[in-house]
Amino acid sequence: MGEPPGSAAGAEPTGPPDLPARSQERQLVFTDSHLHLNRHEFAGEAAAVLARAAAAGVNRFMNVGYDPASSAASVALAERDPRVLATVGVHPHDASLLADPAGGITGDGER
Repeated sequence: MGEPPGSAAGAEPTGPPDLPARSQERQLVFTDSHLHLNRHEFAGEAAAVLARAAAAGVNRFMNVGYDPASSAASVALAERDPRVLATVGVHPHDASLLADPAGGITGDGER
């Protein structure tokens, strides 16, 4: 069988332009999908906790908000560290305590 049109014999195939060439190794991304660095127990320690996790090979973090204050802290941490993603939420046990359950937020990016 012949080579596909436009390819040179013996040339290494490559992927689409946005993907690394097949000869390059791809790095695995390990994500901690549920942490609460916004809790008072971690006050002033978030950077150290993230550094220890990174040293162990964890690359991304999902910091979970569970009430208005922890959600705001989660967003603030994500704004300071690009490895951190924030969730904003209210634990179901506490939802009845809110005067405005949505807090004026109706969707991602809407305020």
